[in-house]
Amino acid sequence: MKKIIFVVVGIIGLLGLFLFRMVFTDDAKEFYYVRIDNGKIEKQESRGGVIDFTGGMAYGYRLKGYNENGEEKELYLGSERVLKDRAVLKVGVVPIRGVVEWEEVELEEVPEMVRGRL
Repeated sequence: MKKIIFVVVGIIGLLGLFLFRMVFTDDAKEFYYVRIDNGKIEKQESRGGVIDFTGGMAYGYRLKGYNENGEEKELYLGSERVLKDRAVLKVGVVPIRGVVEWEEVELEEVPEMVRGRL
């Protein structure tokens, strides 16, 4: 019986470690490229309360992003300011948390496979 409990606790511990790594570290980060479209901007309104699901950001964008293999993914990007229209961004995306970082890049820095889709 003790052996079974030890195995179950070990499995739960490994699962917890895996989930912690996915949620709180950027090891599983994947990069996508997006083009800003200010026609798709959403003004965020704080609803008060303890948890702010907008991340405290004043503006939000729902955009299609493409990874270096050309695979498409719908992304939500929050910002404190209105971003430059038609700018190309490289965004880091982590499972569960979503977009965790972004930077503006030149179109020439975008992989050839993705460039035509933006």
